[in-house]
Amino acid sequence: MAAAVISNSKDELIHFSLGNGAFGGIVAPGADNSKVDVRNAGVKQFYTVNTYETFKKFSVPATIQYISLDVEGAEESIIESFPFDAYTVLAFTIERPSKKVLEILELQNFVEVGILGNFGDTMYLNKRTPKFIEVLKKGQIQITKIEKKIVEVTEEDIFPVRNVRKSRAQGVRCPYHKLDHCHKTLLHYTATYETVLKRLGLKKVT
Repeated sequence: MAAAVISNSKDELIHFSLGNGAFGGIVAPGADNSKVDVRNAGVKQFYTVNTYETFKKFSVPATIQYISLDVEGAEESIIESFPFDAYTVLAFTIERPSKKVLEILELQNFVEVGILGNFGDTMYLNKRTPKFIEVLKKGQIQITKIEKKIVEVTEEDIFPVRNVRKSRAQGVRCPYHKLDHCHKTLLHYTATYETVLKRLGLKKVT
């Protein structure tokens, strides 16, 4: 295990909030902790490292099965400098990915598997994954089971879930059997239920 502050720059001295439990992170513009007072006792200073050198130091394999990015608003700085030329990631889960993150994932041939929960935790699968459609289907079945709280899943069940409070679509927003139809570009996690239905070719909310 390595404890390091990953960023798109190396050896940058940054402030890091440690006093916010699971919601701690880099104190910087755009990050969730941007308004944290750096004079607080729970804020420490660290030097950043880049992903490539960290992976090399710990002999990370060239093909990585899965990476979860939940870094309280700093996801973009990590993805921007991710060494995709040296490492192939088969699956990502990214919390609240920005439009810039989505653009990069598109260039790297990722498709959306689905969204879990209310915090924008979105899973993506690389098209270069062996047995891609089979793996995508399995992933979407599991997301459907969790989001719809059902045990047995049919093809018709693999469909978006409406978040009534936020009017957003979560769960599976682009089913594997409609991939050619609905996967044009990666949708932002805040896309409305109506927007997702329209992309699926449905006009009425069901």
